[in-house]
Amino acid sequence: MLQQIEDQLRGHHPPTNDLVTNRASVLIPLSLYRGEPSLLLTRRSAELRSFSGHVSFPGGKRDQEDKSDYCTSLRESREEVGLEKEQIRFVGELEQMLSPHGCLVSPFVARIPNQFEPKINEAEIESCFWVPISFFLDPTQHQLRQNHEKRPYPHFTHHFQFEDYHIWGMTALMILRLLELGLGHQSIHPLHHPRAPHWIVAAQNHRETSLNPSVA
Repeated sequence: MLQQIEDQLRGHHPPTNDLVTNRASVLIPLSLYRGEPSLLLTRRSAELRSFSGHVSFPGGKRDQEDKSDYCTSLRESREEVGLEKEQIRFVGELEQMLSPHGCLVSPFVARIPNQFEPKINEAEIESCFWVPISFFLDPTQHQLRQNHEKRPYPHFTHHFQFEDYHIWGMTALMILRLLELGLGHQSIHPLHHPRAPHWIVAAQNHRETSLNPSVA
């Protein structure tokens, strides 16, 4: 399964929006955990001012010292879970996504050692956990929820409940896009709202001066 994902992502080269300064990156770590293809996720510390307690991939805002969005993902992964650059093998990238707050997020996919043991930065991360990829392929685990708060367009969010971890929003969308590209997985729910701008187009068209389109 992991080799199939690598093979499919190798030829995938999504467009990038380089005209936005408010940007962040995440690393999507793939590995064999207890012999099963899995993803490594984190739960953010409850003490953080933004997105406290949320489940996400290692990552964060781009610093001025970062030479590229990919460098941001490497730096944040080392700071949050102790992943060193030498332990990370680049696999590919997914389409950029626009957060509800107008931050452009670049997701990068990588293989990490099967025996990797996270070194948690407790100031930022409450816990790390592995989720088998097969869990996300099970349609009974996938929920879609319509959101009703005021935004320019109708939208909904994707949700998974793994043990006591609630995986939703952009993180869930990244996982679904990874499975779509890497494994040809067709979700039982559409990835974006049919009456809203496509989330890939919204990210590419975004500028700091534009209204923030909703992300499905």
